[in-house]
Formats: sequence, structure tokens, C-alpha cells
Amino acid sequence: SWDITKQRQVEEELHSYNKRLALACQAGKIYPWLWDLVNGTAELSLEENGQIKHVQITHASFTEKIHPDYRKVYENITTAFMRGEIDSMRFSFPCRYFSDEYVWLEKIGEVYEADPDGKPIRSIGILRDMTVDKRHEADVQAKRLAEESDRMKSAFIANMSHEIRTPLNAIVGFSTLLAESDDEEEKKEYLRIIESSNEFLLQLIGDILDISKIEADAIKITYEQLDVSELMDTIYASAKLRVPGGVKLVLEKEADHHMFGTDSMRLLQLINNLVNNAIKNTKEGSITMGYTIQPDDQLRFYVRDTGIGIDKEKLKDVFDRFVKINDYMEGIGLGLAICKGLVVKMGGSIHVTSELGVGSEFSFILPSHE
Repeated sequence: SWDITKQRQVEEELHSYNKRLALACQAGKIYPWLWDLVNGTAELSLEENGQIKHVQITHASFTEKIHPDYRKVYENITTAFMRGEIDSMRFSFPCRYFSDEYVWLEKIGEVYEADPDGKPIRSIGILRDMTVDKRHEADVQAKRLAEESDRMKSAFIANMSHEIRTPLNAIVGFSTLLAESDDEEEKKEYLRIIESSNEFLLQLIGDILDISKIEADAIKITYEQLDVSELMDTIYASAKLRVPGGVKLVLEKEADHHMFGTDSMRLLQLINNLVNNAIKNTKEGSITMGYTIQPDDQLRFYVRDTGIGIDKEKLKDVFDRFVKINDYMEGIGLGLAICKGLVVKMGGSIHVTSELGVGSEFSFILPSHE
């Protein structure tokens, strides 16, 4: 016989540690692992009936359970870890190894043992079920978006009430003066102001309808073959009448005639919006409009001006709703948002470069459609 008191004490301590580890893993949904990088196998620890049990798995069997959209990223990170290019890792991905449905797992690990050359041969770490955290993040994001939507809605109502009231007041006021005036010159001036206010009001309502259709994905695009050079000539002739004195309007075309498959009305709207912006913000110098032929039968349209330019702080948000280049100009900041929505709907991309006090260039690239 021999004294096993010390042995029993060690066994009881190990049992206590095992129990505490099991409770911690159960509460935190944590799965410790020990990974043999040479053989590609791992010992995964699972909680079962209040105790920890260890199961052997292969790296390949676990990888195939990862969501296909995240599998490549997982393989790239783990391969770099196995090669010793990184000595620790921490990343998350959806996986259905522990259930039939995908849950979000976070993998945290570091090198535990290396060979004489410094190459990792064993690593240790944990898998943590972070599905609840992801849901919380989604809830926080949804709450933030809802608050932003409410803020934008309030800003929209405030802007609309101001912008609509201005032309309406002008129409009502000058209509009264028109009825009371006997002077022909005064009547002509009042009519001009009323017509200008009518045009602005119609443009405002048209912008609201367009942005609503774009956001509801209800905008209709009809493609047809057209001579884009002729369309540019038409836009140029119309825009020239609106350009203020002291500003030169220039038209640049890469070809005298070029057939292109697009929606003529939407293209007209896009270029007109950009030209109108340039006219509003350019008091001297020039405004240049034109197009160039790109690879794969794409066209790049551009409007360049020597106007006030755009502050860097505003540049990143210039295509958002209700963002105005010049706060002192009329309008509610929907024109560029409409442009972006139309360009994206037509399969293209829109861009801007600008320097405050020097000028801006807005451009968009569209593919040809049959």
C-alpha cells in the first residue's frame, strides 16, 4: 500500500479546474483548441454535461463548414499563420460547424510551439460564438440609420417648406401687383419673375419625384441608339442661353458623329444637371462640356468649370441628398444625388474633382446598351 493523498488532491484540483473551465466555456460559448500545424489536425474542447471533452478534427473538415463568401479570407489568414508570416490572428466569419445554421465565430490564436528554424508547429487559441454580438451590432446600426433617416426627413421638410414658400410667395405677390399695375414695363418684369418662379417650382417638384423614384427603384430606363454628338450640340445650344456674361461655354466632342446606346432623356437630364450646377457656381472664366470615347465602347461625359470649387469637407458627401455646393444658392441639394442614382441605374460610375476657389470637374462613365 502507499499514500495517494497528494495524488487525490491533484485529481480534485484538476476536476475543479475542468469544471470551472466547462462553466466558463458554456457561459461564453467558447471552444478552446490546440492545433497541430504539421499534421493539419486540431484538438477542440467542448462542454458536455458540465465537463470538458476533447475531440479531434481536421483543418479541412472545419474549413468546408465556413460560409463560401468568407472561406477564401479564412484560408488566406490561416495559411499566413501556418507559414509563420503572422504570429497571431483574430478574425470572425460565419460557420455551421456546431449547428445546421450559420453562426458567427471569432477565431483567436497564437503560436504555441515552433521548430528550431522558427516555423510554427503548434498553436493554441479559442473559437467564440459571437452571433449575439453581431445581432447587437446590426441593431445598433439599424437604430443609427433610423435616427439618421429621421434627421434627414426633418431636414427635408424644413428645406422644402422654405424652398417652396419662396417661389409661391413670389407668384402670389407679383400676380397681385400685375393685376393692379397699368405700366407695361412693370407688367413685363412681373411676368418674368412669375415665370421664373414657376420654372423653379416645377424643377423642385420634378427633383422630388425623381429622387423618390430612384430610391424606390421605380425609375424607368429606355435604351435606344442615338447620335451622342448631335445630343451634345442640342444641350450646348440650350445651355449657351443661360450662361452669364463673362463666362465662356465650350463644347468638346471626340467625333462629329458617334452612335451610342443609352436613354436619351436621362442622358439629357444628367448633363443638364451638371451644366446648371456649373452655371450657378461660375461667375467668370469658362465652363467646358464634352465627351470622350473609352475602351469597350463606353463614353466619359464631363462638365468642367472655373467656379467657386468645393470644400474638401463637402467633397466626400457631394452626391448625398440635401448636400448643397453653395449654401447661398437656391435649391435643396437633390440634383447631384439624382445624377448619381441615374448613373448607377444605367450601369455607370460618377466622379468629381475640385479645388476650392479654382473650379470643379464632374464626370460620369456610361456603357453602351443595345
